[in-house]
Amino acid sequence: MQRPIAHRYRDKSTGRTVVLNDSWTEFVALAAPEDAEALAAVTDQNVLSVTRSTNSDGVFILKVNSEAESEQQIKATIDRLQSSNLLTAVTPALIDAEGMTRYALPDRVVVQFASPKRARAQAVLSRKGASFVREFRSPGMYEVQPAVGMSVFELIEALNESEDVNFAEPSYYGVNDQEIRASVRSVANGSDEEGLEDGLPWNLRKIAVGGAWAISTGAPTIVVAVVDGWPDDHPALQGKFLAPLAADFLFTSDRTPSSHATNICGLVCADQGQIAGIAPGVRILPLVVNLRSQTYAERADAIRWVARAASENSAGGRPVRRFVASCSWRVSGDIAVIRTALQEAVAAGVLIVFSAGNDGDAGAHYPSDYSRDAAFGGGILCVAATDQDDRRAGYSNYSNSVDLTAPGGDGLPFDERDILCADLAGSYTEAAGTSIAAPHAAAVAALVLSVNPDLDCATLKALLKASVDDVGVFNPGFAGRLGTGRLNAAKAVSAARDSLAVPTDPEPPQDGAVPADDTASEGDGPSVRVDTVTSDSDVVPEIRVVRSTLAAAGLEIQKTTGWELLEVRVAREEEIVTLHFD
Repeated sequence: MQRPIAHRYRDKSTGRTVVLNDSWTEFVALAAPEDAEALAAVTDQNVLSVTRSTNSDGVFILKVNSEAESEQQIKATIDRLQSSNLLTAVTPALIDAEGMTRYALPDRVVVQFASPKRARAQAVLSRKGASFVREFRSPGMYEVQPAVGMSVFELIEALNESEDVNFAEPSYYGVNDQEIRASVRSVANGSDEEGLEDGLPWNLRKIAVGGAWAISTGAPTIVVAVVDGWPDDHPALQGKFLAPLAADFLFTSDRTPSSHATNICGLVCADQGQIAGIAPGVRILPLVVNLRSQTYAERADAIRWVARAASENSAGGRPVRRFVASCSWRVSGDIAVIRTALQEAVAAGVLIVFSAGNDGDAGAHYPSDYSRDAAFGGGILCVAATDQDDRRAGYSNYSNSVDLTAPGGDGLPFDERDILCADLAGSYTEAAGTSIAAPHAAAVAALVLSVNPDLDCATLKALLKASVDDVGVFNPGFAGRLGTGRLNAAKAVSAARDSLAVPTDPEPPQDGAVPADDTASEGDGPSVRVDTVTSDSDVVPEIRVVRSTLAAAGLEIQKTTGWELLEVRVAREEEIVTLHFD
């Protein structure tokens, strides 16, 4: 039954009008967070199935089940719930112009103010008859409530009139947004992984990771921010986190360990136990969100956190040269709070790698569809999944938004043709999905930045896309919809090395010896000694510290013999100075 257009509002961040219809099969309800009576009231309705948020926010998602006899029965059930004093509100879910279902919290609006000053935001809200519900960590971002008698959409239009407001939209809510084919088969003692060629699983051999490792296994000042759930403290991840998980990195009240996040972290950098990560020398920083049930504003908070950390070149009290963000999830439509957060992160130099989706079609998919949007400056990489034979995995989305493919596994039934991953309680499991493909690309991007950290996002993305293997012959009928080809780590890292003004030697000097340089003689200038070395390595100097030290002496780096080497030569007028590190 086609329903008339119910709602319109202007997305001030783009100027576009958003058109939404009410759903009559899905609803959103609010109650006190731990109200058992409310839960009973909602679940005691045989026409509805109920999903309760795992956050402490009292949100319920209601879906009409097959026992519903008619629309009249559904309406009567919802009317009873709306009249109950156990629930704060019950409202229909919303269907956008692309057919996506958006869950919006009843009587809630997310506002991004231009000024970070709360007093200024308070003044605007007072004039509009609205009030604060919560303040996010991102400066100037709030969830607010309209005055009694005012609808969410009326408040959005009223806020849009203020020059102090960047945008306002309904407080959209994500449910089950992780993009993985649920892992169902645990692997004990590596029984399926015996006799591996070169000691590597098929997915790492497929992307030629051994050739990349001959150049770099990753630098500890390059960090992959995994925007996902709470990863398990798995033996394969010991020593891999940039900093211990702390409140600063948490963007949800749900502390349940996440298999999904543990899978992804292991793929990026594990180097112990039964699995091998792609970039074992880099560090990971989990930014813990709740992909099962959470407001999109909370997820945007995590992305804006990465943007600020990238601008400051530090996180958790540690120096960071560059960030890559691994995001194996979707959102329900073009959501302003997510879009603008991503734009901020890309502007700060963060390449953001997204899964292409597991719907098995070419339909709209966000945020990965932003990969083709010029407004993101080439900083979004969309990754589809291929199998052991370089064929598109049957579950993987395909479209002209896809930039490249990476191993994601076959999917059901799970077996050795899927991807062996770290899992909860120190275990291992086989998993599949574009969720698995995306961290392959994020890890290779981190290897590339380990070799050349000065690549901007657009150049980094172009390099990854240009250094793939063509898999078109294995995918007839998908021309232009699986990107440029399948990820190749060796080609990408080699291209990064070749992009340097002076090629680097991948091997660090042994026993403290300074490598020979054909262009300099033993007596080339005086030696300058610098004692500062990063705590992450006994060998790798923190180049940022070196630059500032030299600048104080009127010197600048003219030539290096490699990111991981001990000698840096600098030019000062006509004089060549050789710089050594203790």
